Amino acid sequence: VDGDVTLTGANYNVLWDKSDNALEFADNAKAKFGADGDLEIYHNGSHSFIADVGTGGLFLRTGASGVIYLQNSGGEDLANFIGNGAVQLYHDNSKKFETTSAGATVTGEVNATSLDISGDADIDLK
Repeated sequence: VDGDVTLTGANYNVLWDKSDNALEFADNAKAKFGADGDLEIYHNGSHSFIADVGTGGLFLRTGASGVIYLQNSGGEDLANFIGNGAVQLYHDNSKKFETTSAGATVTGEVNATSLDISGDADIDLK
């Protein structure tokens, strides 16, 4: 075959677009992996999904860099997971929570319905 190829499904199609060098799935067409289709990747027209629909868990593994970045389509940080290091959580591209070797750092206010502290605590109550 030397050109575009359409795989026609009962409800949804998949296209090999030669000019785009891409396998293009129609909305709701799923890429399934595993003997029982336990892993699904698809878009339903509104949302995109990576779904583990079988037994076991879903693992995200990184290469030698040991870092996983979650960003929105505008490139703003949502969360960073740094191997042998910090977990960083963001609000509106501003880091608000980060784990450290000593515990965690919070930037901004913390609201809680209760607080229990054990051990030494350095608290400045204003």
